[in-house]
Amino acid sequence: MDIKDGSILLNFISKLEELEWKKYQQRYPYILIDNKLKKTDHSSYPPFTSFRFKNENLKVINILNQAINSYQGDVEWILISTKREYCDGVNHCILTKYVQDMKEINKITVPIDSYISKIMPQFGPIAYNDLINLTKHIERFFIENNYNFKSNDN
Repeated sequence: MDIKDGSILLNFISKLEELEWKKYQQRYPYILIDNKLKKTDHSSYPPFTSFRFKNENLKVINILNQAINSYQGDVEWILISTKREYCDGVNHCILTKYVQDMKEINKITVPIDSYISKIMPQFGPIAYNDLINLTKHIERFFIENNYNFKSNDN
């Protein structure tokens, strides 16, 4: 696995608690083109990491939020949490503050990643590279807080 594919943070988060749901922006997804799966470059689409724990652990979320807030890299990141409307659980998303600000400011009709890809294509690659450092920072933060990672026997 290439650590620059966008999954690095999700792979780390899966060591914290069991995940019920997960999603991330793939940098090089396979897309069906002319009835063939072809690897495409979505580097200009900003990365995000979304997840829901099977059992919500507020201690983990608090440490994760503190780690993200203390990170000083090339890009500012945030954690947003949304209670599911008709089911139990909370969906969490780690994304760049820039993307969240763009969602709130602009009332656009195209997906935000497509919009940013067009208006500022250099932002995605910068954010993908910074995602690696963010993940390392978060992991160190959890270690410094003596967090016991779950075993990877799935």
